[in-house]
Amino acid sequence: MASTEDMDGIAQIRKGIANYVYARTGAHISDATVDCCLDEVRAYATTRGLTLVNAARILCRITSEHLRTHGNDPGAALTTVDAEIKIDGVALLTLIIAQKRIHIQEGTI
Repeated sequence: MASTEDMDGIAQIRKGIANYVYARTGAHISDATVDCCLDEVRAYATTRGLTLVNAARILCRITSEHLRTHGNDPGAALTTVDAEIKIDGVALLTLIIAQKRIHIQEGTI
């Protein structure tokens, strides 16, 4: 069983992911979506030898930089994320942000 410290860290990362998406879209994401992002954070941390917190921060930073490169247009960023970044976690965050912004524009959120 995970220690309380580990559980607190996971809760902090989950909240950070949700806050990151909300800050960029104004929309909340589901727990299931947060879980998918957390899985990508774990994979990135494992392959890079990072802590989960550092991996989450790096993925969010790379996503923000990629979005900035494309004029903060998640649709444009999404079309190039695989070729330019090649990190699944960044692709997932970019996709989520793009989808949320589309739903907001369409008034479905």
